[in-house]
Amino acid sequence: MSARTTGGAGLAAAFGLWLLVAGAGAGAETTPRAAHDAVLRAYTDLEPLPGPFGLDPAEAAEVQRMVVLSLGPRYGEVAGYKAALTSPAAQARFGVSAPVSGVLLDNMFTATGATVSRASAVRPVLEADLLVRVADERINQADSPDAMLASLSEVIPFVEIPDLMFANLEGLTGADIAAINAGARLGVTGTPVPLRGLDDAMARLGAFSVTLTDGEGRTIGSGGGDALMGHPLAAALWLKNDLRRRGVRLQPGDLLSLGSLGAPVPLSGLARVKATYEGLTGHPIEIHVGVR
Repeated sequence: MSARTTGGAGLAAAFGLWLLVAGAGAGAETTPRAAHDAVLRAYTDLEPLPGPFGLDPAEAAEVQRMVVLSLGPRYGEVAGYKAALTSPAAQARFGVSAPVSGVLLDNMFTATGATVSRASAVRPVLEADLLVRVADERINQADSPDAMLASLSEVIPFVEIPDLMFANLEGLTGADIAAINAGARLGVTGTPVPLRGLDDAMARLGAFSVTLTDGEGRTIGSGGGDALMGHPLAAALWLKNDLRRRGVRLQPGDLLSLGSLGAPVPLSGLARVKATYEGLTGHPIEIHVGVR
């Protein structure tokens, strides 16, 4: 039943859910099942999560696993994985010393030129990001950035529209971010760049830059490859190792989202955004996103 239902049953269900989740902020424990139900309603009915869950990392991982399974009928099969909180500033904000990972599903992607709706998420933000695509299963044995590069087929400029889902970000932890599947909701892809045959691919990945501009041409964000744990392939290696720890083996075709290249940008007040990636190839690559 939708959170927007005004009938007594809908209000009772919503109030009961609020008590389960809000109780975590008052010292009560939120069970993984209650957290799963709350996150699923945030995905499907856009009900904001009222506060931290109070879960430990293992419980958060179980919530994420259940959420991903529940999202399958609407969002499709697993398309890849994402790293979140890859910058020192983001880790400090949520009290962690390492990133967290999430799962990307088929229907979480659209292409440059798409228009996204602010009303399609609870707390959407916009981030310049970067995708890489797995070429073969040798990536699961990769133990260095060079080995990672040899196991990837292409790099794809990517504007992610993650959903933070919580009504208030105060007191959130890395476990909370993991429980909401690292905020995975939607992303806009640009033109893929084949890595094999690309001159100085390692150097290009470490030195490229991105600039975000609004519809008036004003700069609203910027960043570069070094924001991703010093180098995008370092972030890719971390993500592969984290997935291996969780019993996940990467497959050819899997996409890896490597994290935000700069500070998140709220969608409020924006009508159009252009992300310009420079340095990945000999010419800029642009991603155009409309916002309504």
